[in-house]
Amino acid sequence: MEFVDIHALYADRSGVDRISPQSIKKYLGAVQALLGFAFQERFIPANTGAGIKVEGYTKKSTRRPFTKDELAQLFAAKLFTAPWSQPLSKSKVSDSTLRWLFLLGLCTGARIEELGQILLADIKSEQGVPYIDVTDYVMDEIDERKRVKTDGSIRVIPLHPKLIALGFLDHVQRMRSSAAVRLFPDLEADSLGVKTKEASRRANRLIDNAVGDDPRLVFYSFRHSFKDLCRDANIPKDVHDQLMGHSPADVGGGYGLGRAIGNLAAHLQRVRFLFIDWDPINVAAK
Repeated sequence: MEFVDIHALYADRSGVDRISPQSIKKYLGAVQALLGFAFQERFIPANTGAGIKVEGYTKKSTRRPFTKDELAQLFAAKLFTAPWSQPLSKSKVSDSTLRWLFLLGLCTGARIEELGQILLADIKSEQGVPYIDVTDYVMDEIDERKRVKTDGSIRVIPLHPKLIALGFLDHVQRMRSSAAVRLFPDLEADSLGVKTKEASRRANRLIDNAVGDDPRLVFYSFRHSFKDLCRDANIPKDVHDQLMGHSPADVGGGYGLGRAIGNLAAHLQRVRFLFIDWDPINVAAK
């Protein structure tokens, strides 16, 4: 079957896994490079891949981590300190979901889509350590789909003591009692299967309002900040690589299953957020 026929067959189908314009651009770039080489070596009469544009692709500006002062400003927002005073949002993404996404982003460094697709079954405990199982595995009886960026993204993340102190496990239990399947059932997948598109918009608007309109500061900045906080706490590189799903660069790092959950948790406890005023956040969480 020709490519144009395959495209016509699937173009209008719903429920089919799709990839983002950024991923298409990356894959297309590899094909264009190959065709460019073949044309240069005169294996082909023309580079048919040259000049192809990907609809919906925009070059992202460089992201940067939050400074500690910026994180303090961000978590002083009313969403965290006085959620009852927030005007009613018309968004399908609830304030509660947005609040927990921010707190999880701060304390785990996980990608927003990794957090948004968490199933309640993914929140587990081993050796007395509660953790989030970041995986693309879904039990057959659950009608859900999950994706991870790379094989290295599959990992376990112990819950930081701050999340537990703020009542995250209580929130999980309430969601289980409501017969929910997902931690954030209000996050609906778009045509590409992405669950956090609207949540990302709301999150980035809050960041702009609280910290300033710097296009380099987005939810993904938590990932950069978490890496820096791990370094500040003198946590070994292999530990924060494992926590964040970064594949080891050396050959030896690819052997074994990585550090045990208790070891990861002990290191993670060393990451502290003393630059944030937690008192009003603690009061609001009760």
